[in-house]
Amino acid sequence: MYEMKLRVTMLGEFCPVWRRRPLDLENAGAKVLMVWQALLYAGDQGVSRDDLQMRLYGHMDSETANSLRALVFRLRRFLTSRGLDGNRNVRVRGGVYMWVGPKPLVDAHRFAQAAEKIRDCDTPRRVEDTARAAALYTGRLLPDSTDPVIQAEADRLEKLYLQCLRVLIPIFRRENRLEELLELASKAACLLPCQEEWTLCRLDCLIAMGRCEEAMQIYQEAVSRLASEQGVAPSDAMIGRFKELSTKLRFTPSGLTAVQADLWEHAISTSYFCSYPGFVDCYRLATRGLAREKNTGFLMLCTLTDVAGAPLEKSPRQEASSEALKFSIGQSLRGSDVYTCYSPNQYLILLMGLQQQDCDRVARRIRDTFSEQSASWGCRLKFETAQATAPLTLPHSQTKAP
Repeated sequence: MYEMKLRVTMLGEFCPVWRRRPLDLENAGAKVLMVWQALLYAGDQGVSRDDLQMRLYGHMDSETANSLRALVFRLRRFLTSRGLDGNRNVRVRGGVYMWVGPKPLVDAHRFAQAAEKIRDCDTPRRVEDTARAAALYTGRLLPDSTDPVIQAEADRLEKLYLQCLRVLIPIFRRENRLEELLELASKAACLLPCQEEWTLCRLDCLIAMGRCEEAMQIYQEAVSRLASEQGVAPSDAMIGRFKELSTKLRFTPSGLTAVQADLWEHAISTSYFCSYPGFVDCYRLATRGLAREKNTGFLMLCTLTDVAGAPLEKSPRQEASSEALKFSIGQSLRGSDVYTCYSPNQYLILLMGLQQQDCDRVARRIRDTFSEQSASWGCRLKFETAQATAPLTLPHSQTKAP
């Protein structure tokens, strides 16, 4: 007789599939899903009542015990409403909750079994087995879960994935398997965006394959992400790849008209936003011109803070406020002005051909535009300006609330 199975995706997302259809998880409740996820991941071992209370509430008492019973009741009712048999699927035996429903096929289990099998072996098929195991890893285990046990398991699985990469990358490099190496590094850069080495590996592959324009685009995206999400400048290794790319980028011979067409910015509607390295180049070129023409220019630093003047901590609110500030700056400057994201809470602006009082007016325009957006609530903007041709040791500061 055909045995019905429940296919469960836990890597990168939570998506249970029953009878070839993803189950609708809407209105299930976060803690109800936490209980179900814990039971599915635990498999035949189950999870003790005490363990579930600690994972859900951080302590055990009569109140948490009653809350857990209520959650299990809601879970059974939810499963029944989705075509399963909740009362039969979720059982408690000797103080241990267990999943007794259709056998769950969990992608995280499949990856862990494959990765652990090849970790310490040295067989002729090790590379192929490792590549297959790495392909099974599609993201962090239940990334939205607050369950401490699940989070620890997520760290363990990520380490297994890294071990697979450490096996494959040196071999692919040594055997010059650039296409496979590029595919592996591209996936790793997507799954582990905070680890720079995968971006460097992608750049090395593309440079070796002569795809320098593609590599330059990846470099610029990575640098912008570093500035906006982590608030850091490119490392020496990244800058080294940029210099190498700059020497290798060559274009086919063409006339001046065609070259100029490539250089034109086809849609000029607001001021110019660029990556931090691009801003550095703009700033250095502008200051050379200012020194020659005896003109004036100002560098402005706009910092986003809370009402107490402290930088906003990384959170959805901070991200929304930063995007609102970016929009406000773009709408408030002239087409000839340049700005960039310097850190998650800061933007740098290069203002040309202005006087100090003009900088104050620019700050007011930015503040007024920012204050019109809901993301500005509870935020302050701090503006610091200094002449673009002078040392930045004595900035002119003003702190105002929108």
